[in-house]
Amino acid sequence: MDEELPAFLTGHRDQGALVLFVLADHCYWQADPIVSAHQMVPRDGKPIVAHRYLAEAALLAGHLALDQATVRGRREAELHLLEARLKHRQVRPDEAREALVLAEARIRALGQWGLWPQLTQVAEELGAPAPIMD
Repeated sequence: MDEELPAFLTGHRDQGALVLFVLADHCYWQADPIVSAHQMVPRDGKPIVAHRYLAEAALLAGHLALDQATVRGRREAELHLLEARLKHRQVRPDEAREALVLAEARIRALGQWGLWPQLTQVAEELGAPAPIMD
């Protein structure tokens, strides 16, 4: 800091360079007269590390909600595929095709393209036309 700070401040003074003081972690920045004379980010004077945990918790909660919905949708698609196979084995072709259509709709809606090979395999087992990936 002894070398960088004077160079940054000289650039600020001579060339109008923007110098932004970001408080990344806990330190005694108020004790330095040069640093304390400038506006600190975050403005509340709390280091980013303190805000990071709140941000990470909110982000994680969002990912968990998204992941749960995605997993639930994938499971629904897998169940429709299983239902199509079961109905086919029970010689209920209309219900088997209906379950296949529902499975394809779930796979498309969720973008679960990893299930596409299984979908085409079930369609083949049922003697239905192979679904076309758009």
